Amino acid sequence: MKHNLTHIVKMALEQAAKDGKVGMNTPAPILEMTRDRKFGDYATNIAMIIASKHGGNPRELAGELADRIRDADTHGDI
Repeated sequence: MKHNLTHIVKMALEQAAKDGKVGMNTPAPILEMTRDRKFGDYATNIAMIIASKHGGNPRELAGELADRIRDADTHGDI
């Protein structure tokens, strides 16, 4: 499951890069289990990392990535 989610996040980042929302040289996302289950099963701070390196609003970037991830979720599992 974690591997699949990492792949989905990576694909969302690649699409965002193609659309000019993030730089092409973004680091690979790292997913970790959340400490508090009310925040879901997994989390990543990739939006914070990208925003700190390239500027921009991390909350907006996180929202953009979340939208792309939801769009990629064809089975309703995410």
